[in-house]
Amino acid sequence: METEETRMLVHTGEFRYRLSLPPVYEGNLSRVYKAWDMTLNRWAAVKEVPLSGLSPKDMKALESEVTVACRLSGQCEHVPQVFARFHQRSGSEEYLYLVTQWIEGESLRSVMSGGTLTDAEKLDLACQLCELTAQLHREKYQHRDLRPENVQVALRNGRRQLWLLDFNLTAAVPRIGRGTAGYLAPEQADISAQPGTGRVDVFAIGVMLYELFTGIVPMYGYHYLKGSDGGAWTKFVPPSGCGRGSVPEGLDPIVTKCMQLDWKRRYQDAGQIARDLRHLPRSDKPKASN
Repeated sequence: METEETRMLVHTGEFRYRLSLPPVYEGNLSRVYKAWDMTLNRWAAVKEVPLSGLSPKDMKALESEVTVACRLSGQCEHVPQVFARFHQRSGSEEYLYLVTQWIEGESLRSVMSGGTLTDAEKLDLACQLCELTAQLHREKYQHRDLRPENVQVALRNGRRQLWLLDFNLTAAVPRIGRGTAGYLAPEQADISAQPGTGRVDVFAIGVMLYELFTGIVPMYGYHYLKGSDGGAWTKFVPPSGCGRGSVPEGLDPIVTKCMQLDWKRRYQDAGQIARDLRHLPRSDKPKASN
């Protein structure tokens, strides 16, 4: 193992991990470490959550994330397996630890920013994203926070493969909830609207397709705008109309259908999007999105 700053985590003598410092992710509520499992001699991801100070809402979201991660582990292809979960005290603080499979690679955001993807590779990644989301929906869950940062890209046998990460907003029932600005379906942000089903994720896929081929996230008020009737966008600039990147012929209607204002007018499931994407022309020449 390489020389680096580490920290030991031992739980009841059963779990022994050497955490690599600093954490690979640090947010307001949690930290994620790359860790060496000293018992089974493998890398793992260890999520550490301090429980003191969590609001009831945050605690409920945490419990939901752990439940979803454990249920999907081994059920959905390319969702990290859960190896262990336990609580542990350190001084006056109690922590929750969730240990999952370590996926070596980089975020879809990083891959997209590299500017070296061919149209064929972009379409392959897009199809994988739709298929993984469809698997999630078949298990009766909505991800509710699909965005490039929550998708990991790993190289397997010369092919980029996607993995879905971060299920802290994932839900089994429709609900109004937090997400990420720019990728939110309208019904997620509108407290007066009836929440859609898995089609909140279909909207986010549309945004990611837009971004994948143009390099920009479509913005409400500029690329699309709601009129007074509320049934459809009065303005919608398709990917080919923004003057950026290389947009395959036939992508515009797919993105437009994904991003319909009325969730009932979107694709019924993400698998349908993948089937339509497979019919688009593919180029093997690298084309930057900007």
